[in-house]
Amino acid sequence: MDMPTGVEVFRNSIRVRFIWNGRRCSETLPYPVTQKGIAAASILRDQVVRLAKMGLLDDAKYVELFPSSAVPVSGAMCFGEFTQLWLDSRDIAAGTRVNYRSVLNRYWMPHLALMRVDLITTTLLRRIVAGTKWISPGVKRNALFKISTILKAAVADGVIERNPADPLEKPKRSRKEIDPFTQDEANLIIERLYQNEHWPSSIYAAFYEFVFFTGLRLSEALAVISQ
Repeated sequence: MDMPTGVEVFRNSIRVRFIWNGRRCSETLPYPVTQKGIAAASILRDQVVRLAKMGLLDDAKYVELFPSSAVPVSGAMCFGEFTQLWLDSRDIAAGTRVNYRSVLNRYWMPHLALMRVDLITTTLLRRIVAGTKWISPGVKRNALFKISTILKAAVADGVIERNPADPLEKPKRSRKEIDPFTQDEANLIIERLYQNEHWPSSIYAAFYEFVFFTGLRLSEALAVISQ
């Protein structure tokens, strides 16, 4: 098929080529290798070329147009470097550290690792969120909490002026509806436990009978002592 100027198919992906600040650049795009995807890539490249000629293609605009770019931009600390520094400086439990690394490496580092922290925008984060297939609302909430915590630290350190993750809406915590046993169900469970002649069963039967009909929480029931 005839390809537009500066657009090519590379390893089953669409790639655009152009000149920026006197150097040759190439960026792989997340577009499907179809006529529509190729047309979208051509439109994007034309926009890039036009901005470059007008002197309007600065680092911030480049990152906005190519958020997954591996092209390093000059200036402030990149997100990956700052995140590693933040983790190394924190006195946190090993499990918490592993959780941070797992979430950040899976959802954020592929897009932000080489990006300057001061060039991360709310719009960019929204694009990442919208393009991610979340396993559950809880996983999404956890990922948003992690990125917000890192960027909040960047604000505190004076690296950026505001936290671009603040405006992002986090899924609300889902409350599980309580489905208590009915009176008949409770009586049946206790009756079956008492029917077993093995000695621990009678103890469990007495315990569950006590809990069922006093309404005590498990921790409260375990704390009860005879006087």
